Amino acid sequence: MIGDAANRLKCGLLLLDNHTHMERRTNGVISTLELRHIIECGFLPLSCTCQINPDGSLLIKVFDPSTDRVELLVTAVSTANLTSSRAIANLIGELRSEMNSRQTAFQ
Repeated sequence: MIGDAANRLKCGLLLLDNHTHMERRTNGVISTLELRHIIECGFLPLSCTCQINPDGSLLIKVFDPSTDRVELLVTAVSTANLTSSRAIANLIGELRSEMNSRQTAFQ
């Protein structure tokens, strides 16, 4: 648990009630590169790839690095509302919940 927290801190997912340092630095607009990095780190210890589709939406693939088994694949996530750390954390939380509910359904 402590290692997971350390990884999240290292990846920039320290979420505060107010805006994070990153958001203040960019005036509330998060670059696509930063957004991808935050989302990819949000699924540790699993691996995640986050790609930008031609229409600007995200393709998010979460997989187990030891088996390459895909745990979640979402093909068209809109970035329109992903403008704060809270919105990004909510997205990651929703996707993690979806992943967990799918794993429970198959067990």
